Amino acid sequence: MKSKPAVVLLILLLGAITYQTYRLFKQAKAVPTPTPLVASNQKITPRTSAPLDDLSRNRLAHEQFKASDLMKAWSEGDSFTPLSRAELDRFLKEKGRTPINLIAASRLSHDVNLIREAIKEFPQDPSLQLELALRSNTPEEKSQAIQNFQQFAPDNSIGNYLAAQNAFSKGDLAAAGDALAQSLENPLLLNYNAQILQSSEDALSDAGYTPGMAPALALGLLVIPELTVFTDVSRNLKTVEDGFINQADYDSAEPAVVIGITLGQRIQDSSNTTIINQLVGISVEKTFLDQLDPLTVVGPNNATVAERLELIKNKQQTIKELIPVSNQLMEADDATLAQYFGIMKKEGEIAALQWLQNRK
Repeated sequence: MKSKPAVVLLILLLGAITYQTYRLFKQAKAVPTPTPLVASNQKITPRTSAPLDDLSRNRLAHEQFKASDLMKAWSEGDSFTPLSRAELDRFLKEKGRTPINLIAASRLSHDVNLIREAIKEFPQDPSLQLELALRSNTPEEKSQAIQNFQQFAPDNSIGNYLAAQNAFSKGDLAAAGDALAQSLENPLLLNYNAQILQSSEDALSDAGYTPGMAPALALGLLVIPELTVFTDVSRNLKTVEDGFINQADYDSAEPAVVIGITLGQRIQDSSNTTIINQLVGISVEKTFLDQLDPLTVVGPNNATVAERLELIKNKQQTIKELIPVSNQLMEADDATLAQYFGIMKKEGEIAALQWLQNRK
């Protein structure tokens, strides 16, 4: 039921509209019939709106993109391209053909050739060399990109793990061992996914996707190919360790355990943006922790195996409880989505889900 002030305002408004209608009607009766602008037998071509160009038509479609479309896009995977080549070209022209923007454009279009072209322009950029090392299907090209990345980013242990994976695939256990031993000297595990994610979001937003859908789509299409590298290295490393244990060569097996646990912890510490990073890191670390004496010191701050396993158990339980909360995103309005992904970029997916769970 309306309040009294609202009723009074409505009556006044209706009165004003009625008076305006009456006044215009009186004026219309007083105005003489105008002289026709064209002869009565002349055909008049009706006026039509100017046709929309492809970019404008795409923008209208992007503005109407909704959660159900997002689920379909995720399910289509590489067959879904959220932006046309013209839209990507305009983005690169307006925002600059930087290495990160070119990587984002390459991922959004599923076109690795953009990376190859970009390397000609920025031959010593480590982010481009890493991207080619992760996505190339040519063994020679992949090996060269790994060498280049290690040269341009010698302190980044991703290069060591890539070299180890490459060596394992060739059956060169000595080279794999050397690369993994070197990884212990390089504590930095740095990818460029945060920058790529932001660039992808900017490209989608500039093309017309809403403030909530642009980050959602960017994250949904984000690929993290280095996680495959880490799991491959972990699996091969465990095989090597088991071989030493079967021969009762425990001294030789110990470095493999240290490298495996270190890798698992680095994956968890390197990025909290997505839960998948946490789960892969937990899986890798736990593979090597489970076989050790609970009192063995393995973690940072002199944590024991038992303490690390308890920490992992608690983290797994938190993730398990939060996963159903993500269903709320399907019903969330655009402002909520934008706020959620803003928190996720700053504090990680777990923190964002906790915010979603606790909001009123």
